[in-house]
Amino acid sequence: MKKHLIPCMIYFISGCVAAGAQPPGYTSSIDAAQKNTATGSVGIAQVWGEQLIPPSNYPRAIINLKDALLKWTSLDATVEKHVLLGTSAIMKFPILFISTDQPFQLTETEKKNLREYLKSGGFLMVDNASAGMDNSPAGAALKQMITDVLGSSRLEPISNSHEIFLSPMELGGPPAGSATQMQQVGTRIQKDGTSVPSMIMPTESKTLLGVSMNGKLAVVYSNMGYTKKWNDNSGNDPQLKFGVNLIVYALKLKKGE
Repeated sequence: MKKHLIPCMIYFISGCVAAGAQPPGYTSSIDAAQKNTATGSVGIAQVWGEQLIPPSNYPRAIINLKDALLKWTSLDATVEKHVLLGTSAIMKFPILFISTDQPFQLTETEKKNLREYLKSGGFLMVDNASAGMDNSPAGAALKQMITDVLGSSRLEPISNSHEIFLSPMELGGPPAGSATQMQQVGTRIQKDGTSVPSMIMPTESKTLLGVSMNGKLAVVYSNMGYTKKWNDNSGNDPQLKFGVNLIVYALKLKKGE
């Protein structure tokens, strides 16, 4: 199979698929020796917006996700040519991943297309590639995009018992992301009278948020920085398995299951 070096990280996945130390309860029901017996082809298409630019410093993220599909399923995964977010071509794909590390705005055509895409049963995974700090400019732009597309629909915490963490691989909740930066929330006085900063992990760096449509999860928002983890050369199996789970869920959603 011909490999393509992909410089960006907005892409779609389509096809037929049946179908990480990470949260407590992490286990895997599939490994390289126990591939799912489903066959078919999966196309991964790179997509660009007019202002929405994927991070160029994670060139292997999409390639590693494609390799994960080949590793844990029996699918023929291929990288498709450039696809524009403002075109109707997006409608044929059951899942859309969007990642950026810069602020942006969508055009009215892009907003309309995403709205119609979700109404037609599409699934959207949004990852803040500049994760590690609540309310980053990129994160704010991604949240505004969701508001612009879905109106009053609110992002809500996703339960660790949701299907995206259970099938086909049991993850016990969101795998750890690259967002490890601590935030100072105050100071505390020690016994010797000196003060030290009180630090916490940003809430958005350990929780996935989502929007449901017609009773089904349709949008996932991540401040985890999975884009960076998918780009890693090793130690990222849990994150890649989560990507596979998302694809499986999106395909079921598209079929109305």
